[in-house]
Amino acid sequence: MDRLAFDVITLPPLRERRDDIIPMAEHFAVKMSGELGLELFSGFSAEARRQLLDHAWPGNVRELKNVVQRAVLMAKGAELTVDLLPARIRQAGGSEPVAVAEPSPIHLGMSLAEVEKEFIRMTIASVGGNKLKAAEIMGVSRRALYNKLKRHGLM
Repeated sequence: MDRLAFDVITLPPLRERRDDIIPMAEHFAVKMSGELGLELFSGFSAEARRQLLDHAWPGNVRELKNVVQRAVLMAKGAELTVDLLPARIRQAGGSEPVAVAEPSPIHLGMSLAEVEKEFIRMTIASVGGNKLKAAEIMGVSRRALYNKLKRHGLM
């Protein structure tokens, strides 16, 4: 019988690795903007960088990735600004109040069908109406996307 030998690698939480936050956030932003075919990411504003560094990141790297992906989807330009960050991160920095970005249309209490419908809307909007690109992002065929559009009354 063969056995696997392995070593346990302990990696400190993100809050203890402040130097990793911005490079990781930039990596996620470049990757996401490339996958979506959006304007090439140019960086974070100074205030956005400060807020990212001030946050405790209880969700660790996964939380950072989700925050950056959301910001990329909501961005109107190549620079990611503080208004694209969730309120919990902007408020954690203790800075002056910042204008609140529009809340996500997907929220707790929605049915799975409602979430799917809104996700489809958001994805199609993020690629300027290109349904083929939206289908690729969502990991479904173009035909499956059209079936979903029809089922949700989006056609």
